[in-house]
Amino acid sequence: MRAVVMARQGVENLLNGFGAYYFKSGASIKFQSGRVVCFLQKRSGTGIVLVVDRGIAMRIRQLPHVAAVAAVVAGLGCLASPLAAQQGSDVPSRVLGTLASPADPGGAAVDREPFASPEDRLAWEEARAEAHTANGTRLVISLRDRRLFWMDGPDTLFVAPVAVGSGDTLSYRDRSWEFETPRGVRRVIAKEENPTWVPPLWHYVSYARETGREMVKLRAGRDVSLSDGSRVGIRQGRVGRIAPDGSFEAVPQGEHIVFDDTVFVPPFGTVNRQIPDELGAYKLDLGEAYLIHCTPHEDSIGQPVTRGCIRLGDEDLALIYRNIHVGTEVHIY
Repeated sequence: MRAVVMARQGVENLLNGFGAYYFKSGASIKFQSGRVVCFLQKRSGTGIVLVVDRGIAMRIRQLPHVAAVAAVVAGLGCLASPLAAQQGSDVPSRVLGTLASPADPGGAAVDREPFASPEDRLAWEEARAEAHTANGTRLVISLRDRRLFWMDGPDTLFVAPVAVGSGDTLSYRDRSWEFETPRGVRRVIAKEENPTWVPPLWHYVSYARETGREMVKLRAGRDVSLSDGSRVGIRQGRVGRIAPDGSFEAVPQGEHIVFDDTVFVPPFGTVNRQIPDELGAYKLDLGEAYLIHCTPHEDSIGQPVTRGCIRLGDEDLALIYRNIHVGTEVHIY
């Protein structure tokens, strides 16, 4: 590609120095270098740089346009560390996610469920309009497209695929759970790194159903006898098997407790009721047990498979986690 029109001599010299090509289109300077395509929108005191490789959109506030271009071109898809220091923000060191617009989420085709009724469709359209026309920094999650948008006003800064609620129902005795991600507006009420998951009862009910086993709730101070003469009990906050001679063998943390073809549910407060790594490295708490979190099950991203939470890939949520603060609105439609 050859240079077509140059908006500023300084930018021209800079781009030529990096061997990049550019042209002016409307209100944007657009150039290409290697796999990188950038748009520098000229706004009062603000540069918007969209870097496309595997894809990211990153806003750069109150930065001279030439400096913004220099940072992107020098990094060939990464924002240079001097830029991050100048802006006082945590700018990603590599390209993440998939760049797209809210109206056209892009990525792989998604099998969308039909609307339950005309009223349901209208409610969805209203929620969608509210999400994409709101002011300020926010997260927007499209359940039908299984995409998360990090937005600031009308600008989409980042897009990533997500896993959402399966819509399944599970019943146990007089209890029932519907695994849907509900529409609405929430806020990030807490953030946590390296979170530990404390599974609800449905986790054990589901596992017992899937494996065709019975389920028993353990209680502190009440051992359960097994067919071989041993017992299942709790010692110093750990669940384990107690042999006839009184020796205790703890069940490893993170493993299901299964004896005599029965799933035993550990009480809250025990080590066995805490599962590390299941939520990945980062968690955003939206309240009422709804979370945005990472997952070791990367192949689930983009699918309707969760119990209501929203799963992101580790690198995608790492970027969101570092740039989204407690109190940020989260629009789900």
